[in-house]
Parts: sequence; C-alpha cells; structure tokens
Amino acid sequence: MTEPKLIPTSEELILIGMLGGPGAGKSSQCRLLAQMFEVEHVSVGDLLRAEMNREGSQYAAIIRGNMMEGTIGPKELTVGLLKSHIRQRVEQGMRVFIIDGKYTHLTLFYSTLTLRPGFPRNLLQLQHFEVEVGAFKWLIYLDCPEETLMQRLLPRGRFDDGVETIRGRLRTFRMITSEVIEYFQVDGRLKALNGDQTMATVHEQLTGVVSEVAELRQTYELVQKGL
Repeated sequence: MTEPKLIPTSEELILIGMLGGPGAGKSSQCRLLAQMFEVEHVSVGDLLRAEMNREGSQYAAIIRGNMMEGTIGPKELTVGLLKSHIRQRVEQGMRVFIIDGKYTHLTLFYSTLTLRPGFPRNLLQLQHFEVEVGAFKWLIYLDCPEETLMQRLLPRGRFDDGVETIRGRLRTFRMITSEVIEYFQVDGRLKALNGDQTMATVHEQLTGVVSEVAELRQTYELVQKGL
C-alpha cells in the first residue's frame, strides 16, 4: 500500500523543482537562495552519495552502478530518499524546498563527472514524486543556449569535458527533459528564466520568484494564527 503524502495540503508544503542544462548555474543559485530565504536546497546527488556511502545500505551497489553508467536509476529509489529527507525536515519545521537534481557520474577510473540536469528529469520521475511526496508548485527552468553552456563547461579543463562529451550531455538533457518542461508549461507551473545572463542578474530574477513563495508562506502563517 502506498504511504500517504507527507502533508495533505499544498498550503503547508511548497515544493519547487530546478531544471537547466549542465553549466546553467542551478546549484550555485540554489545555494544563494537558501542563504536568503527560509528555503531548503535539496541536492538529489548529495542524498544519493550519502546513501551509497552509508554503511550497510542495501542500495549502495545500485547507486554506484547507476553512477558508473550515467543513468538516472529507479524512480522509487530517488523519490524514496527525497521523501524520507523532506519528511524529516518537515518535522523540524521546514516547509519550502527547492530541489536540484545534481548527481555524480563515476568514470571507469573512479574520477567524477558532475552532471546537473535538475529535478525532475522525466515524466515518470515527476509523476512518482507528486504521488509520493506532493505536487510541485513551480518548475524553475534556467534556459541557456547550447553555445553558452559549452563556453561555461569547456574552461574547466577536465579530461572528460571534451567538446563531443559536452555536446552529448546537452543532447541527452534536451531529449529527456523536453516533456517535463512542456508538462509544466501546459498547466501553468513553469517559471522559465533566461540563464544566458550574469549570475547576479539571474539571481535577482530568481529572488523575485522565491519572494512570491515567501509572501505566500507569511500570509498562510498569519491566517493560521488568526491575525
């Protein structure tokens, strides 16, 4: 039997997804937002790595295999870890979460290639998350031209960040996330921002979006207190 959602009403739990191509700056922006607002930045990659390294984890081999292959992995595993983490933080009083799908791809030599496609990555993952945890209020999409992402990724000088490798990552991103973006756009939950700007400019726009959430939370809390 499927467990009930964490919190039954959308007014009490605000979930925001963050999506954008590799190099769009999602993780950096999420960290800045978490410092400014009462918003928790949840990194899917951090949760997966913690579980992989947890002694006695029954999922360690699965996660390591997915990272070696550069695949998403079972939706039940990723969403299950998110659900457990969010439930714990909800019990501690947190109500607003921004979820970034950064994860790490292990190469054959156990060096790492960090991929940042965002979350949710595909419709199956999205639908499972919204059943198990709750509905996203918004999906924030940092839209960047391919050439801009290439320029941002190439200067890193990594042996596995060659031109063709990066182009392949970008093609994969476009292919697997296009349905998610369209899904949120159709039902009015997409917040598409121009990511081809300075970090400060993008941050200012994101601050405006998240400020709307903060105002909603404040209004809701005042109503609950009868003020």
